[in-house]
Amino acid sequence: MQLYKITFQPLVVAVFAIAFFWTDLSAQVDTDSLWNVWQNSEMTDSVRLNALHDMARDGLLSVDPDSAAQLAEIKFQFADEKGMELQKARALMLIGIANFNLGDYTEAMVKYYEALEIFEELEYEHGMTRVLNNIGNVYVVQAQYDQAIDYFTRTLRIQESLGDELGMASTLNNIGVIYFDQGDDPQAMEFFSRCLGILEDLEHKRGMASMLANLALVYENMGKLEEAQEKNFEVLRLDEEFNDQHAMALTLNNIGLIYKLKGDYDNALVHIERAKGYAEDVGDQKEISTSLTNLSRVYSKTQQHGLAIESGREGLRLAEATGVIRDIRNAAESLYTVYREAGRSAEALEMYELYIAMRDSILNRENQREVMRQHFNYEMEKREALAEAEQDKIRAVNREQIRRKNLQLNAFIGGLLLMSLLAGVFLVQRRRIGKEKERSDGLLLNILPKETADELKAHGYAESRYFDEVSVLFTDFVGFTKFSEKMEPGEVVEVIHECFSIFDDIVNRHGVEKIKTIGDAYMAAGGLPSPNETHAVDVVRAAIEMQEAMVQYFEGRKDKGLPAMGVRVGINTGPVVAGIVGKNKFQYDIWGDTVNTAARMESSGKPGMVNVSESTYQKINGEFECEYRGKIHAKNKGEIGMYFVSAVKHTPELA
Repeated sequence: MQLYKITFQPLVVAVFAIAFFWTDLSAQVDTDSLWNVWQNSEMTDSVRLNALHDMARDGLLSVDPDSAAQLAEIKFQFADEKGMELQKARALMLIGIANFNLGDYTEAMVKYYEALEIFEELEYEHGMTRVLNNIGNVYVVQAQYDQAIDYFTRTLRIQESLGDELGMASTLNNIGVIYFDQGDDPQAMEFFSRCLGILEDLEHKRGMASMLANLALVYENMGKLEEAQEKNFEVLRLDEEFNDQHAMALTLNNIGLIYKLKGDYDNALVHIERAKGYAEDVGDQKEISTSLTNLSRVYSKTQQHGLAIESGREGLRLAEATGVIRDIRNAAESLYTVYREAGRSAEALEMYELYIAMRDSILNRENQREVMRQHFNYEMEKREALAEAEQDKIRAVNREQIRRKNLQLNAFIGGLLLMSLLAGVFLVQRRRIGKEKERSDGLLLNILPKETADELKAHGYAESRYFDEVSVLFTDFVGFTKFSEKMEPGEVVEVIHECFSIFDDIVNRHGVEKIKTIGDAYMAAGGLPSPNETHAVDVVRAAIEMQEAMVQYFEGRKDKGLPAMGVRVGINTGPVVAGIVGKNKFQYDIWGDTVNTAARMESSGKPGMVNVSESTYQKINGEFECEYRGKIHAKNKGEIGMYFVSAVKHTPELA
């Protein structure tokens, strides 16, 4: 059976075996016309560069990566001369993809990072999602799944902020594929289901078919054959709706094999024969070979050795003609079993030897892949070491410059000390510098946690950190759009400022870290940057106080005849990654599924209430009265257990 490993973004060349295209990428490209456009100096630079780009990407990238890379290099040089940064980044992306297709993953990664740096400087987030996805794909090829998931998660976060739902579906699928390949069926199920939910909302039927097929494979892995078959028949219905005979052949083969697993050999034969018929209609030699091998397996189970051998031999012949090693291995394995059961030892031995040869060939390829992965790691570490050495040189030069400046400063200060008449001026200046330093430190602490600010001042950078467990809080104003329509913009900003100032005071009192505000939403977290055991209780106490403060604040506005709003608060507990993002106007931020679920807790809550997830409830159950709401559907998350916090059980004694 075949897993659908898909990518929706046309600029990204997936490392996955793409089973389905949502757009017609096979259309013929008129490379001559595109080249003529590029050569026409009377046209604008953008038009010429786009023509060169299309020629490299659509005309050559998959069939002649070397030539595509050369064209992309020409584009890069031209764009560099003209100062066209976005075109430079897109050219670097193409060069990276070409190197990826050629198997030079180290060079592909270098180009991707160069493109990413430009996209980040331009704050072009769509470009960032494409290059981050491509970097994740390189790590997948290297079997470095943790790093791949990190990059896919970064991609997903940006896509969520952009509202790029189709891109989110693609990334969720990519993460699901990794978990599936690692045998983590529950996680694969979660991400495939989230992907399917988005595709259903978009009514993207081709994507839905692929996700249903992936879910069928997960169910099959879990031994839930009825659920798997149900999904497969949903896929078949969609395939038939599009009259896609290639896809129908693949799906019917999957259905037939599940019937075989269930021991229903009659139905297995019917569906595999149908698969073979569709494959023959469209000339799909690979799927014909697969169908014949599957028929051989079913005939073997029903002791129809003659038909099993006939189908198996024809399946093997086609597999050898197409040169697909795994198909040859599968056909040889099936024939070995049939010949052995039929007592034809010599032929069984022949097929066994072929099976072993094909199996070893696959293993050798996997070993080569491991060697390539180690070489990739070595090359990347070497490049990083060279970059670090270059940084050391820069630091050494900077230290020398500072030393010289210090000598000059010391001489200057010595002169000042000798000039007693200017001593008072010097002291005043010193106090002013001290105040400026205090002011700058205060500003830094306004945007970063103290531990992070101290690390940044000491080293010039701050490392990202993984936290096993924190509690994340989101708030949002209900009816904000109507509220803002009734007021002047300045008044709206003043209200939000007053409310967020109240929230700032509350989270400070409870030892909770404010993360950021996003429009009219407020985000905070407990348990970081210094981990503690009370983060969930701290955050819930802060949330209750926030709701009480907002009720009082907006009741006061109502008494004055002014517009008012309600507030939803949601909390979730789990692991996150935290660190500083950006180079200009940087900020401390947190990422991970825990954050996404916290946002869903907020959106699934009610005004005036504090809505918490099951994981948070388990941490606060002894401290608060909670009302179980049951499992409630949250967008892109499925059914989640939720609780309203209704009262405090224990109030800490005052000293």
